[in-house]
Amino acid sequence: MRAWVVKGQGDPWDVFEWTEFPEPTHEALRGYTVDLAGLRTTQEGEPPADDYVIIRVLAAGLATPDVTMATGAYPVPILRPYISGQEALGIVEADLVEGAYVDLLTGGEGP
Repeated sequence: MRAWVVKGQGDPWDVFEWTEFPEPTHEALRGYTVDLAGLRTTQEGEPPADDYVIIRVLAAGLATPDVTMATGAYPVPILRPYISGQEALGIVEADLVEGAYVDLLTGGEGP
């Protein structure tokens, strides 16, 4: 897959790189956890992330948190490299538990 990968710290036009990146798999995600710093490698004794879905992204937006993470102004330090993008539109390709609930808005309708 292709993704905006951030490898350094600075202005988005200097540090965002549109590049190939391995597609996520359940096997690969077993080595990651999620906290305020986002998705990151688990450390000894930490449980892996267990509440996620894999989405085939069709469109993504660049929002204020993406910019502040890149520049280093985000309140929580973000380890690099990371894939930028907190807002996305796409198709759920795989979920962790069959029948898992996905909260979404579609067609301009609210909850």
